[in-house]
Amino acid sequence: MSSSTFRLRRPSSSASGSASAVSSSPQTDAKNPRLPALDAIRGAAAVAIVIYHAGIVTGFNVLSPIGALTARLSVGVPVFFALSGFLLYRPFVVARRISGPRVDIRRYYRRRLVRIVPAYWLVIACVVLIPVWLS
Repeated sequence: MSSSTFRLRRPSSSASGSASAVSSSPQTDAKNPRLPALDAIRGAAAVAIVIYHAGIVTGFNVLSPIGALTARLSVGVPVFFALSGFLLYRPFVVARRISGPRVDIRRYYRRRLVRIVPAYWLVIACVVLIPVWLS
């Protein structure tokens, strides 16, 4: 197996050969097709977006000597969206490539809604309530 490529493997059904399950090459499990390194880069891009927007709101990007640097953190937006698209679509590609079971679309969207909608409503509540509290 080449160390420069990712290989998809099916989970082993045999308990023997535990030494063969450990490999020095990077692999992803078909049941868990996550790439933690890309999740970390996406998280860093999200932090960059938050810092960039905080700099706009507070005037830090204009008033501070390092404001020119924080103003360039807007690069986090395309990085975040590109990685999000790749990471969200990847389970569908993995399922198709290994000819495994198809991804349940209803379950997929249900999980996405449960994850996104509460944060969405929290942001809407803050946008509505914070100006009321400040006045």
